[in-house]
Amino acid sequence: METDDTLTPINKENFGKSEKTLQYLATFCVCLAAAGAGTVIAWSSPAISELSPPKELNISNEGVMLDLVNNGTNHSTSTRIILTKKEEALIGSFVNLGSLIYAVPSGCIADKFGRKVALYSSGISFIVGWCLIVFANNVPTLLLGRIFGGMGLGLYWQLGQYILAKLPTIV
Repeated sequence: METDDTLTPINKENFGKSEKTLQYLATFCVCLAAAGAGTVIAWSSPAISELSPPKELNISNEGVMLDLVNNGTNHSTSTRIILTKKEEALIGSFVNLGSLIYAVPSGCIADKFGRKVALYSSGISFIVGWCLIVFANNVPTLLLGRIFGGMGLGLYWQLGQYILAKLPTIV
């Protein structure tokens, strides 16, 4: 039995031209999108406890909290966003609203523009959502960031698994 001992060395000319390299790269990109999706889903749990009023204040009335933030002498709490219970619930649930926006038409988007382009656009939605959340000065901006993150999530959940399943035939 004859064996092929002539292996092509990895160099700049040959790197990325084999099917396996492209498959690994595509798999890495889809898994990176999964990590992005996980951060969007999990962000609200620790963030809500950080954005809630301090427990030592024992505040139950929203009006009192607004007066404390706007007129209080504690400057460390006057520049940060402090959530009410209703706003906490909205921040936790708005990601699902955003997910619904893109999950329904994701098949049509993928057919019209291609599955890879649709997956890239989910990454763009993740980036826009995180930028809005990071630079948010108020609750509506946080909610908008959660919607954009959910939109990326809706596209990813529909297309990521399909791309991984069809990867050997796509690449």
